[in-house]
Amino acid sequence: MDLYDMENRLMVLDCLRENSANMRIEQTNLKDRISQALVRARSSLLCIRQLNFELQEMKLAVDSALATDLSDFVDSGNELAKDAVEERMIQFIDGMAQDAPNGESPLESNENTIDKQ
Repeated sequence: MDLYDMENRLMVLDCLRENSANMRIEQTNLKDRISQALVRARSSLLCIRQLNFELQEMKLAVDSALATDLSDFVDSGNELAKDAVEERMIQFIDGMAQDAPNGESPLESNENTIDKQ
């Protein structure tokens, strides 16, 4: 095969031209896929930012509710009022006792469920 032959040079040139055309098509396809991925990423980022904003609003609402709820337990000296805490605890335990089967104490009922597991 003579590399200096005109036919061989034309064949090599045609191969190079076809390779460059195929490469251009591949690069265009790659650019399109990257563009689509960027659009999806931007959309996801907007969703994440919106969720983050909603979580911050929920956190503020929970903090506000906790502050309001805990204000019932705070006396004038900014200390927890032990009577209010004890009263709430007694109400909670009474509620648990009413829900316990066969008149068991809430602690006995809890121990039995732990033993069964």
